[in-house]
Amino acid sequence: MSALKRIGIILIVGTVLALISSSFLVVPISKRAIIVGMGIDYVDNQYVVMCEVLSAESSSDTPGTSTTIVISGVGETITDALEDIHVKTGQLPSLGQCCVVLLGESIYKYQQMNLPLSLFTHSVAFKDNTVIACFDGNACQAISATTAVTPSPSFALSQLIQGSQQRTSIPKSTLIKFISKQHDNPSMSGYLSVVTFTPDQQINDDKTKHTQGYFDCKSIAVFTDYMYAGTVSGDEYHGFGLVTDKTFHSYIVNDEQGGSVFPPKASVGIFTKRLNKDVEWQGQSITFTIKCNLRIDRTNTDETGKLFKFINKSTLPIDNSVLVNTRDRVTEQINKTYQFSQQLKCDYLEISNMLYQKYGSEWLDYVINHPNSVFEDVTLDVQVEVTR
Repeated sequence: MSALKRIGIILIVGTVLALISSSFLVVPISKRAIIVGMGIDYVDNQYVVMCEVLSAESSSDTPGTSTTIVISGVGETITDALEDIHVKTGQLPSLGQCCVVLLGESIYKYQQMNLPLSLFTHSVAFKDNTVIACFDGNACQAISATTAVTPSPSFALSQLIQGSQQRTSIPKSTLIKFISKQHDNPSMSGYLSVVTFTPDQQINDDKTKHTQGYFDCKSIAVFTDYMYAGTVSGDEYHGFGLVTDKTFHSYIVNDEQGGSVFPPKASVGIFTKRLNKDVEWQGQSITFTIKCNLRIDRTNTDETGKLFKFINKSTLPIDNSVLVNTRDRVTEQINKTYQFSQQLKCDYLEISNMLYQKYGSEWLDYVINHPNSVFEDVTLDVQVEVTR
């Protein structure tokens, strides 16, 4: 090989290596805004994004530790709002550590959800277990709030939402299912957890004024064809959990045989559940059968019936009246959640999907001319068995 060819090969290889290496330039951590949580609202035709960001500044009390600060950006799109943060701070927003994204009322109640959520379904910047939920109010205010136990709202929210009723939240890894279910499936429905915040007191720090209080997650927002249909809470919310795989409930029911030896009311918790759902369709008659087998035990709870996973089962016996009263309570909640879906005209129990899976295109042809059949022609058959 001539010297000229060798030089040519070296130049070509060097150019290729230079191009490849330039594609993977690492942004120094000092020039990144590491986002751990994000609240998004829509105000005056613009998206407002509030981010909780890790700060490398050392605390005077504990040198070497990191704190968090909140920064905001505004833009016509969510991407533009993140770019606004980049321009304001000179730091590139880094989303790989973002654990929670909250969508405010101005978005989830009044916008088509496939539009703001497209950023998270198409972006590889978010990790798969990023939790996405709705916030009852201004989501940006939630991200700037604190709790008495956890000063970081993002970490507190992530733990709360993921623990709510065995994950009624939707992580980013399954968010594409939330969107596709409303487009490709007959039920055209989906849901997201709804977070609320109750303020406690005002506190100040060196950087910003925080509202201290506590978060709660005891309801879901349901959607039809990407649009908000309503909020499911209370008994309807518990009923929704009972007919899905998201249940961890407790009840306080009358103990008719408790007498003077045991308390007149029994605190019981559901520890295992077997669920079987089926649909039958004939003419204009649809039967939706739910068979729910529950194993319960007495629990050591207070008078509110609040059941925590770390509380042990009680050794007190369970008589037949407790089993019957628990069965009746569960049956009532399942009936209520279906009745509420009728009221909202939102098939969040996915009855139409089940009919399509069983009857195929025949059901699709029928539902075109009978779009409200799953709300008007369904007979609900709830069969609950409770044992210890």
